[in-house]
Amino acid sequence: MFNTFTCRFVKSVSLALLAVVSSCAVAQADEPWEFRLTPYLWVPYIDGNFAVGSDQPSSTSTSIFDYLDGGILLQGEVRKGDWALLGEFDYLSFSHSASSAQGRFGTEVTVDGYMATLALAKRIHETSRSSVDFFGGARHWRINLTTDFVNLQTRSASKIWTDPIFGLRGAYDITDDIFVTGLADIGGFDVGSKFQLELVARGAYRLTDSLNVALGYRYLDIDFDDSVLVLDASFYGPFLAVDLNF
Repeated sequence: MFNTFTCRFVKSVSLALLAVVSSCAVAQADEPWEFRLTPYLWVPYIDGNFAVGSDQPSSTSTSIFDYLDGGILLQGEVRKGDWALLGEFDYLSFSHSASSAQGRFGTEVTVDGYMATLALAKRIHETSRSSVDFFGGARHWRINLTTDFVNLQTRSASKIWTDPIFGLRGAYDITDDIFVTGLADIGGFDVGSKFQLELVARGAYRLTDSLNVALGYRYLDIDFDDSVLVLDASFYGPFLAVDLNF
């Protein structure tokens, strides 16, 4: 039932955002459509506590290079005038040794899942060199967690939830070819997770009108806790991105 509700919620949000973008597009018919696709490589460290059911939380702090099994990281944007539709899909799978809260048990923690974001952005400030967008939307999570305590029973849980998010994104052109961007958003508010926070900063270079390369740093914190799953983790580290502009 929860899965059905989540799917309907995401579908409703998507249709609503698309309807708003379509109506805004009519109002700004003279503005060109702009498209951007951004694959990127993120190399985060992770500090977190993980637990299934009533088990003791297991904690770990390490680099993704130590535990990454696979991943897909992709962002996209459709813009027309002052309005834009923002999307992101991140899939990560990792496993790593951890320890119980009291350090008495060794644990192998395996986590795989995805995060999908869809948001509507409105430009609220613009000059010849700078811009600021306000955005709001939904972030959908699916997490599968397995904890394997040494000499104890393996426990697994799967959880799906969707959070509202709100944030700001700004850009500034340092030169004609070099620009910086920053993003901050918050979400959760006990709708799905208790709270989540994302901070992103990056610098980019325009190789051509259709291609940018960028280096940046991303911090993502998520706090989800119910009777089935505990996920209280921070992911933070540098990333390398390529913007494909159409």
